[in-house]
Amino acid sequence: MIRSLSGELKKIMISFVNILNTVFDLVFAPFRNIAPVWGISVISLVTGVVMLINFHYTSNQDGIKNTKEKIKGYLLEVRLFNHDLQQMLKSQKKILSTNLTYLRYSLTPMLVMIIPIIFLLAQLDSRYAYRPFNAGEK
Repeated sequence: MIRSLSGELKKIMISFVNILNTVFDLVFAPFRNIAPVWGISVISLVTGVVMLINFHYTSNQDGIKNTKEKIKGYLLEVRLFNHDLQQMLKSQKKILSTNLTYLRYSLTPMLVMIIPIIFLLAQLDSRYAYRPFNAGEK
């Protein structure tokens, strides 16, 4: 039973990789005959825009805005009360805890984006990281 499951899983994975390669062949087709820097630049630009849109819709924008405002306030506290060591340390502690809240708000968009980005990086690596030697190259 386990062997047949692993064989079926292997077939599914091979099919998935073949579909993924076909999709990326179509995406990278316009860049096949030009310098690699242009293909990488366009793909990076499109990926960045898609990631920004994704971040906007999958994150808690109000929470992020409020957290940024709190951090700014705590930084002002540090500047205003720089003569009081105890107050400064309390403000820095608040900055740290608020920064962790800010990171928590960024976790959801990161989890949504990580799998597609891994596939994209693997495709970029397989297409642009290696090339054969040119004629006469050592």
